Amino acid sequence: MGNRSEEIKAWVHQFGAAEDYVIIDDDLSINGLPNYIKNRWVMTKPMIGLNKEATSKVLSILLGQTM
Repeated sequence: MGNRSEEIKAWVHQFGAAEDYVIIDDDLSINGLPNYIKNRWVMTKPMIGLNKEATSKVLSILLGQTM
């Protein structure tokens, strides 16, 4: 596997600009991404995954709501 943040940046540049998307990941390297990408990131906990709080944030991002 490559660098996760670089993989995400490449995907966003190829597909994400015209699409609604959310990044659900526990990889802290995402902190190094530009804010316009990082603002669409929901950080999960490795042993928990997608909990109620993270799910709420995902929905807020996809619905264009600020938190």
